[in-house]
Amino acid sequence: MVRKLNIYIGLCVTLALAALYPGEAYSDQEILLASVEDGTTFKVYIPEGYGQDVNDYARKVLEAACTGYKEVVFKYGFDRIGYTFSLPQREYAYDIDRVIEIYLADVDSPFALMAPQNDLEYEAKILVPIDYKTYRKKYDIDQPDSELRASLTHELLHIVTHSYNKNMSGSYHAKSSLDCERWDWYTEGLARYFERLAGYDKEFLSSGFRKKSGKKVLVYKGGVNYFLRYPDKPLDERKYDFALFWQFIHTEFGMDKIEKIACKFREVDPAACSNQEAMEIIARTLDIELPVLLQHFSLYVYRVSVMEAGDELKPVSMYKLYPPESETHTICSFGFDFYEVDLKQGLQSVSLNAVDGWEDLNCLVGVSYLEDFQIVPLNNGYADEIEIDVTDLPKNSKMIIMLSNPSNHEIYYKIKID
Repeated sequence: MVRKLNIYIGLCVTLALAALYPGEAYSDQEILLASVEDGTTFKVYIPEGYGQDVNDYARKVLEAACTGYKEVVFKYGFDRIGYTFSLPQREYAYDIDRVIEIYLADVDSPFALMAPQNDLEYEAKILVPIDYKTYRKKYDIDQPDSELRASLTHELLHIVTHSYNKNMSGSYHAKSSLDCERWDWYTEGLARYFERLAGYDKEFLSSGFRKKSGKKVLVYKGGVNYFLRYPDKPLDERKYDFALFWQFIHTEFGMDKIEKIACKFREVDPAACSNQEAMEIIARTLDIELPVLLQHFSLYVYRVSVMEAGDELKPVSMYKLYPPESETHTICSFGFDFYEVDLKQGLQSVSLNAVDGWEDLNCLVGVSYLEDFQIVPLNNGYADEIEIDVTDLPKNSKMIIMLSNPSNHEIYYKIKID
């Protein structure tokens, strides 16, 4: 049940406010206020000298922040005592005044900042572009109200989960920290999924883009279509694109399980916790074996992208296999490979043969025929081989082989078609 959200909005003026963030301080500015049921207060700061348009925009920001907080905490249940922003464990991390400060500022895009005050105390801040028209034009935003609500929900998810997992927050480690970025599949992927829950799909469905920064080429792993284009990527290279995994967990297991996973992640050292250990935590929380979890996810990826996709969700990238097939393939740690085989007259079997790391390879096989899709049983041939008997399968159908790697190392294998 969604709890009632009580919002109290006021207007005040303060003088000589301290610096908003390094290098910028304002004076004589308006502050919009709102409070919600659990005692959390929002303050939106409006710099002096801007017109009514900015005041109206500030009110939309305040409303979007309240709505986003309501979604994350009240509706989706990130409200466990000792873990929440409003009821934190003070031996872990806390914002002493329970105020989330939002600044209209000269920034390129919205971002959250949990500014440390001492070892345990921090101040929760969100910075949003004061020139929203330019921001909209730059990022081709055609649904401004929906995008603003989603952006605030995304940043508030970061603030709320900081009380769960300051150990994985970008504000806790240096922004350049590899330990921080290794967990983007969790922190940014989940935040991107919450944008979709807030009703905005554009970034969720993004395929990302490439741009040059000096001599470097930066890859923006924007959304799930990036994941579908490149399913064979290591977990620690995932970012916003792993939102599809969190949609899968939410759909199949419930948001309460994601909240419990967040609790468990507080207990780990992100620098020492391997990808396999992190995913094992998720599997244990869901009460499922990790290889089985990844099999279910690979099937989910295939179904939603190929069978249930709308116009904007692309099919997952597949390799087309034709006999004879004898090349050696690799699948990276926590990567996924998808293959399609035409089941033509005379085809007898398809087998996967070990090269290295065979014992960890996950294999799930389905057959697509007309509008039907069925999982087919596998035969264990030899200790290092999986054989798929195709003689009884419908001719002119397509076999889909879904592979996943639940280990911290690459796996090498061959596919044989007879």
